[in-house]
Amino acid sequence: MSELEKRQLSGLERLLRIFTEVRPGEGPTALLMTLNIFFIGTCYYILKPAREAFLSVDPKGAIVASYAAAAMAVILIPFVWLYGVLGRRVDRRRLVAGVTAFFISNLFVFYLVAQSGVSWLGPVFFIWLGIFNLSVISQFWAYGNDIYNPDQGKRLFPLILLGQNAGAILGPLVAQQAVRLSGSTSSMLLVAALVLLGSILLTLRIDRGQEQIPERAAVSSQPLGKDGGFELIFKHRYLLYIAALIVLLNLVNTTGEFILRSSIYEVAQQQDKPDVYAATYYSWFYLAVNSLGVLIQALLVSRVIKFLGVRGALFIPALLALGGYGLIGALPLLALITVYKTLENATDYTLMNTLRAALYLPTTREMKYKAKQAIDTFFVRLGDVLSAGVVWVGSSYVGLKAGGFAGVIVVVAMVWVLLITQIRSHYGRLAEGREGQQEQPA
Repeated sequence: MSELEKRQLSGLERLLRIFTEVRPGEGPTALLMTLNIFFIGTCYYILKPAREAFLSVDPKGAIVASYAAAAMAVILIPFVWLYGVLGRRVDRRRLVAGVTAFFISNLFVFYLVAQSGVSWLGPVFFIWLGIFNLSVISQFWAYGNDIYNPDQGKRLFPLILLGQNAGAILGPLVAQQAVRLSGSTSSMLLVAALVLLGSILLTLRIDRGQEQIPERAAVSSQPLGKDGGFELIFKHRYLLYIAALIVLLNLVNTTGEFILRSSIYEVAQQQDKPDVYAATYYSWFYLAVNSLGVLIQALLVSRVIKFLGVRGALFIPALLALGGYGLIGALPLLALITVYKTLENATDYTLMNTLRAALYLPTTREMKYKAKQAIDTFFVRLGDVLSAGVVWVGSSYVGLKAGGFAGVIVVVAMVWVLLITQIRSHYGRLAEGREGQQEQPA
């Protein structure tokens, strides 16, 4: 950056440069985007302890959680189609705000259902929360890809994601206070709905600002093209490789979650109030994960991407899985599992999430909204389905314990590394040959 540009930086932009390279004029929108995803992250981490509480009353809750992922994948097929239809008919402001408002209305319905004490709430809420989180987060990053060019995205996405990590720290604390003050886990649903409303208001504010920029005003009012999300994925090899990457990534993470969850639920069943024990334990676990995540996001992610680039940084989570699960396979102790899952989740929520968003920077608007929505919802849950299959076969027929499941993950991580080599090659050609020409197919 030149000396003139440095002098033009506002006080806000000088402050934000502690975390990443912010250039003149970028500060206000970057801060609003950071606050937006802060609200989304806070909402999600208020709801995650509620999910565990609803599930933990069932002695087979861990198994139910693994199998429920298969139902998510089936539901997501029509969901992705409907999202694409809506994207063709409305502009991005109505698309983003409308989908978020729909999920807010769902929270009020779940609150009323929770008062009746029905037995099926746990699995249904588990499925809903999985769809909600993937859809809203994917939509947010599609919007970010739409308003930023590739250079801006690589610089500003690490800063923006810091807001999500900060919200993920606040969320469990808010959940604990909601339960303490009300004595009911269902109260978390109403608090989360109020927080999510803040995200809608910020989206409307950001989009009004974008309309003041002449070259972006026309784009913001345009509906998306006619191709559906799945159609785009199977037409473009780069998108297909990303979809495969997300399947493997979630297969690894979800199977690791089963290893941890089954151990925690076993202890919860020995308590007087298993739902309160599980909610409290997971609140503290998420607090540890997200506290570490904030440190990684604030101090490391932008620097790692600047040093290694998007393509080089992709190898870090895969190599971490190889080493971590290899160690668990050899020494399957609960303490080691907990420590590694804390590190894995923190890395996934920070570095990997930033990279997943950045992979779409050189793609078209339709790919950013529709293909990304399909990949970040259906293909994520397809990874969960495969994980459920691994859990079912491993638990029911092979008799695998923690070490055995870790060994399966090591094999998957090897394939993961090979797939990254293909993605980095395609990303390089896109970024170098078509950067700034985002309307061309990949």
